[in-house]
Amino acid sequence: MARHRYTNEEIEAWRMKNQRTVYANRDDTRIFVTKGYGIGYTLNWGNPVAYIVFFAIIAIPVIISVFFAIYN
Repeated sequence: MARHRYTNEEIEAWRMKNQRTVYANRDDTRIFVTKGYGIGYTLNWGNPVAYIVFFAIIAIPVIISVFFAIYN
């Protein structure tokens, strides 16, 4: 199956078919997808860029707090 950007309907069908709470679809090119329930977005863990985004979100506050701890 070729990689393409899934629609919200295709994402819901994927979730129903696979019965998973974590969205990890390697065929979907999206990084952020709508949540299965609730409001907002979640990461597509099947896309390698999602890991980079996740670690950047974690690393930026850590780097800032270390920077201010050293220079204060």
